[in-house]
Amino acid sequence: MSVAPAPPSTRPSGRLEKLRYIRSASKRRVRGREDVAPLAVQHVARRVDDAAHVGADRARRALAGDRPFVIGLGVIVLLAIVVVSGPLQAFLAGHDRLETATEQLAALDRVTSDLDRRANDLSDPEHIEVLARSQLGYAMPGQVAYSLVPPEPADGDEADALEAPTGDQPWWRRLVDAIRR
Repeated sequence: MSVAPAPPSTRPSGRLEKLRYIRSASKRRVRGREDVAPLAVQHVARRVDDAAHVGADRARRALAGDRPFVIGLGVIVLLAIVVVSGPLQAFLAGHDRLETATEQLAALDRVTSDLDRRANDLSDPEHIEVLARSQLGYAMPGQVAYSLVPPEPADGDEADALEAPTGDQPWWRRLVDAIRR
């Protein structure tokens, strides 16, 4: 029982049918038909045809259903994010500047209230009297003002009193002073 070869315009679907078609095409070439290409060319043509159909099938499946809608929606969302990000950043930066200015205003209000309180204190005669007595050593008529003076250092203590504390001097100055002693 022999299988009739399929005409060249129809495309065999199964692997076995493809092999039968290729065998019959090679037999037809041997018999002298001119409309059939050599076997190697038929193989290449079949692979190209299969690849084209596979690509078309993939494209058809990709465009089927909700997939294009989802992809389009994703692109629109990304574009919206890009368009909105610039003004949003400007808004947030302005908001930060406003918060900083509000904090500075509150600090300046505190300083102003402290200065107002001090100005009121300096206009009060009792407060001025207290400051004059404590800072300048003034006394009211009939009162005696005392000021305590620290005792003068002895001769041996004068050299120690003239020296600056070691924490205030650089390391090389302390080294030179230690060598001199």
